[in-house]
Amino acid sequence: MSKVHATRTYAPLQFEALEPHRFEDLVRDLIYDYRDWQTIEATGRSGGDDGYDIRAFEKRFDRAPSDVDAEAEEDQSLALEGDRWMIQCKREKELGPTRIKMIIEDAVDEDDPPHGYILAAPANFSKRAYDLFRSTLVERGVQEFHLFGRAELEDMLYMPKNDRILFAFFGVSLVSRKRTRVTEIRTTVNNKNKLYVVLGSQNHDAELSAHVLLRDINDTHYPREDKYPAFDKQPRWKEYIACRFYPEGIRFNIREHFAYINQKTKEWDFAPAVDLIYRKPADREEREEAFELRQNIEHFWEHLPRAHQGKYALDGIILYQNFQFIDKQGDALYKFPHLFVDFGNMGPFDGFWEHIRCDHDSWYSVEDYKRVEVFPKKFSKRQFGRIYKDKSILLEAHLVSRLKHNGRTVFFDLNDEYDFLKPTDVIYVAGADDRNSKTYLEVTHRYEIKLAELYEQQPHVQWEIEQARKNVEPDQVVNVLEVKQVYDFQLERK
Repeated sequence: MSKVHATRTYAPLQFEALEPHRFEDLVRDLIYDYRDWQTIEATGRSGGDDGYDIRAFEKRFDRAPSDVDAEAEEDQSLALEGDRWMIQCKREKELGPTRIKMIIEDAVDEDDPPHGYILAAPANFSKRAYDLFRSTLVERGVQEFHLFGRAELEDMLYMPKNDRILFAFFGVSLVSRKRTRVTEIRTTVNNKNKLYVVLGSQNHDAELSAHVLLRDINDTHYPREDKYPAFDKQPRWKEYIACRFYPEGIRFNIREHFAYINQKTKEWDFAPAVDLIYRKPADREEREEAFELRQNIEHFWEHLPRAHQGKYALDGIILYQNFQFIDKQGDALYKFPHLFVDFGNMGPFDGFWEHIRCDHDSWYSVEDYKRVEVFPKKFSKRQFGRIYKDKSILLEAHLVSRLKHNGRTVFFDLNDEYDFLKPTDVIYVAGADDRNSKTYLEVTHRYEIKLAELYEQQPHVQWEIEQARKNVEPDQVVNVLEVKQVYDFQLERK
């Protein structure tokens, strides 16, 4: 499910935090290049300003007198005071039309109006306010006028040329942020390119299976696990498998477990006791215990209906810019790359995926599923049911091939020949022996279903069934046996 991500924005500037005279200073700085001024006067700071917070005069150029022959020298001009401007600054968050009209009438003399007028305030003006501002000034004979509200002031402050003003009054610098962003991009690209080389990928879309050791950049005791009392729950280094490059980072396999899923009821469960991801082997005793437990859990899982079998996977991502250091060699203890990151509340990862993978590469997010209790807390030791050595089952050649290639297959008992077989029973497969071993299968699950319903669920089996038996009716009930291959040594151990 895709999520909408907001683009980066900046918080509104706190104009109201400025002292009134500082707000006047801000406006004066912003208008320095608004016209070609002869002078700009901060009249509001001295009091008795006659309505002027800032008074400014544009330049007017006249021909300068010269004692030199005009043909011998280029023309020279002398800048004189030109059109007068009145700038008023009101550090008010709200200015309605009536208040604007009152400010203008109190400040602008009809008998001696300025050429230009600017009212600046960190407020959001309505259309009526703009209209009344314009009409009032026209009536009083002002020729040019501008109303600078919050939006206009922020637009001017965010212009690159005014970055020094933005920093001086609000402590914000977009130029320095840009420089920081360039550094971030450089770090991201350098890490990404180095990781492509270190993890041995030449293809952006290729699946990886690269073992790495993720290490906490703040750790100072590696490889002494005993220095951390809670190391098992909060490891400061751990082996993971890098499985794919993404545009923003690398995806890692964190854990994988035998799982149950029911798409109809939207239910799921998994067995957390055994992680199926291969990592650096522990000592011999731990390996044997883990192997036996895995066998018992797998035995339980294999006898679930195949439609409900899956593998629960928890994956994580680390963004390229968050890799602090990359050691491509590793050491004698972990002979593969060591990647250093800052372990936070989520360990080394910046985000996670939880999903269940089923046959045919179908993936289901557990986000919309309810977890139920399917796997027991303790698992019984793996045992076979009845072993039929005096009887045999006859499979089509393609089913034998599938059984040996995949280790399991599905068999349709159309004539009820094998109704004596129960889950966990084992039977010999006639005519399927290898050179050095016999071929057996174990029934992991069996159920009855109408052919019409079976064809709807699994359209690909219709041709197979109709080839095996002609004139089958859609309402006929058929026995479905889900089976797996069993080897001689397993029966001998039994």
